[in-house]
Amino acid sequence: MSYSKSSNIPIELLNGIGPRTAKVLKSLDIYTVAQFKRVPEKILIELFGPSILPIHRRVNNKRVTIKKRASAPSKNSFFKKIQLATSFVSFL
Repeated sequence: MSYSKSSNIPIELLNGIGPRTAKVLKSLDIYTVAQFKRVPEKILIELFGPSILPIHRRVNNKRVTIKKRASAPSKNSFFKKIQLATSFVSFL
């Protein structure tokens, strides 16, 4: 499926974006695929690690499968990402 820059598809419908990742993205005011596309890869890596890159690249290449994923990262890594996201938001 392809997406335009004005895609209003909710971020949690992207294959590979679980509920915890979606929650962090929403805390950064990223709610749609179009908003996700505009986030620099470097920031995504700092927040989620390199595992987010294939998702971001698929979206930017306009080839994305939509499927909700049930698995989520461990609680430890989730809280580290929340702390990083919080410090990023306070930096802005």
